[in-house]
Amino acid sequence: MRKLFIYTVAGISMLLPVYVASKTAEPSNKTITMHGAVNAMGEFCETFALGEQVSFEFSSVHKLNFNIHYHTDNATKFPIKQVNISEFAGSFVVEEVTEQCFMWSNKTKRDSKWNVELTYAVLDSK
Repeated sequence: MRKLFIYTVAGISMLLPVYVASKTAEPSNKTITMHGAVNAMGEFCETFALGEQVSFEFSSVHKLNFNIHYHTDNATKFPIKQVNISEFAGSFVVEEVTEQCFMWSNKTKRDSKWNVELTYAVLDSK
């Protein structure tokens, strides 16, 4: 990340760029409980700032369909969609100031509940 600082030497002011290491926000962890019924869904939604880059990963003991979506006035947008996976890592840039939803759906009957473990963090892109 680049910041500008004003330095004054012998009465002359100069605007100089100084590069500062980028930081990533502390990761957040969420556990989403899935049910064994066909078409059962689990969802976690969070609001991020416009332009933020969000990094995430998840794992499940069973394969699921996965997407990240958000709603506008007249549409649902899907920046990421995956089918039949048990783990995935990726990132996206927030394009609308609205809730961004991580969603999983079960397409195979299961005899019991299980957890999906999600970790996500906002990356400093400035």
